[in-house]
Amino acid sequence: IGVRSRQVHVEFELPEPEPPRALLEAAHYFCEEDDTPKEVSRRFGVPVAAVLALNASRLEGLVSTSRLRRRTILALPLVHAVAENETPRAAAAALGLECDSLVAANGALDAELGPLGPATRLPADTQLLLPAGAPPPQYSARPMPLLASRVELAGWCAGEGWRVAEVRRLLGGARFVAVAAEEAKEEELRLRDEGKTWRWPDGARPRGGGERARSGGE
Repeated sequence: IGVRSRQVHVEFELPEPEPPRALLEAAHYFCEEDDTPKEVSRRFGVPVAAVLALNASRLEGLVSTSRLRRRTILALPLVHAVAENETPRAAAAALGLECDSLVAANGALDAELGPLGPATRLPADTQLLLPAGAPPPQYSARPMPLLASRVELAGWCAGEGWRVAEVRRLLGGARFVAVAAEEAKEEELRLRDEGKTWRWPDGARPRGGGERARSGGE
């Protein structure tokens, strides 16, 4: 008795590769459909040149106006926000970095503030880019949320639950700005108020704790 075989075609999608752990532990942003590096840079107040440099080896042909697919991961620079009149020399000392490396990493500031040197007095809340390989900043042994990271904000009224928010900008004095999902209002928060006005999502608090405390901080 002849047996007729039947072929069945099954369509499936290959799973997306897991992002490198090192990328997910650094500052990064999950793009929406048609986001561009220029728009993302403006969203977080960092130079587009820094974003392009961080992602050039992983996203071939990336330019400032490239339209990216949803869930594309863009690495973002680590930053330190200065206090009023803080200098790169003082910032480097507080962060445990070489001053020359910190100055070299911030050539993009020259056009706005003039030539940047170790003794340049910077306006409050200027975001200095940290050099490659530098650890995320910590103030009074507390880790600072990274740009584009998620935190939870206390409700507006007593009894309201916590709201998921995105960190948009770092400020001097160990402060940062976050925007809750589906809300346009920016909220300014202090690092020292962790557990009161804001908190880390479950399991999201960075491990480790440095002992560096910056001048002009908390």
